[in-house]
Amino acid sequence: MLKTLKSMDFFRVFSKEDMREIARFCQEYSQIKEWREDERIIQEAEQDFRVFFLLKGKVVVNKEGKTVAEFSRRGDLFGEMSALDRSARSASVEAGPDCQTLALDITLLGKFLPELFCKFKTEFQKIAVARLRQTTAAVEKRMKELEEINAALKKEIARRERAEKNLAQARSFVSLSLMAASIAHEMRQPLSAADVDLATVLEDLDGEPKQLVKGVKDNIKEALLVIRSMMKMFRGRKKVSAEVDLNEELEEVLHLIARKTKGVEIVRNFDEDVQTWTCANLSRVFVNIVDNALDALKNQGRLKLSTYAGADHLAVEIEDDGLGIAEDILPSIFNPECTTKKSGEGTGLGLWIAKQEMDWVGGKIIAESVEGLFTKFTIIIPRHTSEECGGCHREEEK
Repeated sequence: MLKTLKSMDFFRVFSKEDMREIARFCQEYSQIKEWREDERIIQEAEQDFRVFFLLKGKVVVNKEGKTVAEFSRRGDLFGEMSALDRSARSASVEAGPDCQTLALDITLLGKFLPELFCKFKTEFQKIAVARLRQTTAAVEKRMKELEEINAALKKEIARRERAEKNLAQARSFVSLSLMAASIAHEMRQPLSAADVDLATVLEDLDGEPKQLVKGVKDNIKEALLVIRSMMKMFRGRKKVSAEVDLNEELEEVLHLIARKTKGVEIVRNFDEDVQTWTCANLSRVFVNIVDNALDALKNQGRLKLSTYAGADHLAVEIEDDGLGIAEDILPSIFNPECTTKKSGEGTGLGLWIAKQEMDWVGGKIIAESVEGLFTKFTIIIPRHTSEECGGCHREEEK
């Protein structure tokens, strides 16, 4: 028995003389028992004054039908607190495979070894405190994990809500685009017919009437140019390639939003060799950025448009000397809903759409700004030949 007791950590705090007394007591009054798997060692709600030491195997502690603890180390103690308090068992304990225990009756221990009983009680309390600390630490760790999971869930919910809102706005944008393209198409037909008819009428006119009709014809041509730009900008997002000239694209954008350029100095710094084949809807990209620049200028100041040709890429710079963008907002300007405009004046989707368009074809948009001085957007466009755009369908000139 003495050898068995010495093999358990619990008894290492006792002196040799104490151990001999405990061994004699255990030889007389303790019970070593082999348990069948799932056999009930302690019954919840029953009163029992025994404490148990695990000699081998394992035990499972269940409370109200749920497993709350397991013990599998030799010398593990269980059942001590309710035995000391002389209260009903707060949990059940069931034997695992190959389970063996040593049971001591607290009542008999207090009767025959009263001094050692106090030491036992102190050690029981130390173990209870240590277990409580472990449980508290485990609970705190789990609480922290749950807080992190909760925070992550909140972020994910917010992200999904933003995504759903952006999707709804994008669908609205697509619907409006299709409607605008449809209206432009319907307007183009009668205006084109009127343009042809006026050309015929002009042949039979002279003097002031001819000049008046010619003025009307010029206005129709201007309207047709705007319609052509609108139809191009709002065409569906299909993987269709077309040869584009960046200078012409920018000029079309300026025609499209000419009403907003009043009072603004337009500076052109155009390279000559700026043609490429691309699947990107560059009109959509340029109009969003130029429109924002003109909003910032408020009918004054300077808008500089530059194009550059490289061996494998083209570049467009759109720079204004308007209000600029705040340093804390600049990193977020390509995020959906990011806008510096007043409520109702902007959706925050313009730059996001522009970036999506360039990402789609492997391009890039770089934003630079100093608040109160300038804002510059650099659009990098991959340069391709018609053969390199072989994966796209070619768009016939309408």
